[in-house]
Amino acid sequence: MSQHPASKTHSIQPHLDVPELARIRFPMWLKSVYNIAQMELTTLDTLGAFYLVALDADWNLRPENILPNNRGFRARPTFTAPTMYGAQAAAAVISAHTFKTHAFEMQQRTKADLHAAILASIGQITLDNINSKHRFGVGSLSPLDLVKELKATFGTITHHEISATETAIAAPLAQFTQFRDFCSNATRNYEFLQTAGHNVPELTRIDVFVSSLSTWPQFEPHISFWKTTTAFDQRTLQSLIAHLLSQYGDMPPESQPRGGNAFQTRKGKDKGKGKGKNKGKKGKGRGQGTKRPYEDDSTSLSSFSTTPSSATQYARDNSQYWHRGYHPNPTTSLLPPSVPTAAKPYLYCHFHGWNFSHRGITCKKLINIGDNTKLHADVPTATIPHGNASVEPAYKSWQ
Repeated sequence: MSQHPASKTHSIQPHLDVPELARIRFPMWLKSVYNIAQMELTTLDTLGAFYLVALDADWNLRPENILPNNRGFRARPTFTAPTMYGAQAAAAVISAHTFKTHAFEMQQRTKADLHAAILASIGQITLDNINSKHRFGVGSLSPLDLVKELKATFGTITHHEISATETAIAAPLAQFTQFRDFCSNATRNYEFLQTAGHNVPELTRIDVFVSSLSTWPQFEPHISFWKTTTAFDQRTLQSLIAHLLSQYGDMPPESQPRGGNAFQTRKGKDKGKGKGKNKGKKGKGRGQGTKRPYEDDSTSLSSFSTTPSSATQYARDNSQYWHRGYHPNPTTSLLPPSVPTAAKPYLYCHFHGWNFSHRGITCKKLINIGDNTKLHADVPTATIPHGNASVEPAYKSWQ
């Protein structure tokens, strides 16, 4: 007597439980279904249980299913319940019956597991929609029937989904700790666009990805190293992602203390320097001036590698909010309440360091020096010896 195979619980990712995102996620969802199926029933068919879930177009694409001499495509395998043998059956008949029974039971168990995994991944709204279309419910459908239903529902890609995906791809990395998920989403979104017929060139993908990381200087030396060591015609986004992920664990974390020298106050009293008739008297006079509560006009970092000062990091962390006209944490901000909320981004000059006015390529001093490497340096460590590592105080970004 054959032993019934044990059931398995599969997890199909991503889920189609959010209708607004289901069309974007469907290509990756279908690939996940295919991956799971191909690892089941491998002793029964060369493609495993792929035959239980593959759409006809995908089944016909597999080289293993293309018959020689253009004779069409291989039929899907079938494993049906065998007829019970008689009491006087020969040993060979009994053995064949046992094998067919075992194969049939394995197939049925796998079909049930795939069926359950698909239903668990589509969300209640989609499940109710499919269930209402069939008199005997989703239980009467095979895994392939469910895949076809979902293909009909989410397989049509609209312009809205394409635009939303392009916007998501171009969005900057919001949190340093989310980098791994950020890479996964980029890969998934490009696969969706390719499915939709929008095959973005590799160099464009790389440029967009690098631009999305521009607010995190931890990545800059690693990106420069990758560009230096990778031939131009061999550069791919996946190659860059793999390199950055291999270095990610050694990069400085984002959770650095806020403030810095730019936010330290002087001890002692400062007298006003008004311009009116009460000039020199404290607190009086037209155009009253009070010394800024800052240490110096520039902050020098003794061991600057790839990360600006904490004031710089504060500006970078919250740059995503400034264009919207509000600050993410108005009650605990380190900035004076009178300071506007429209900041400039940091630029790097080999001669002047991190600043808000110019890049090295436009610096007159560097142009006069005539050193092309220094002229195009985008971080202090881009040259040997290193460039100027000073950082202009963050409060000047609002001036």
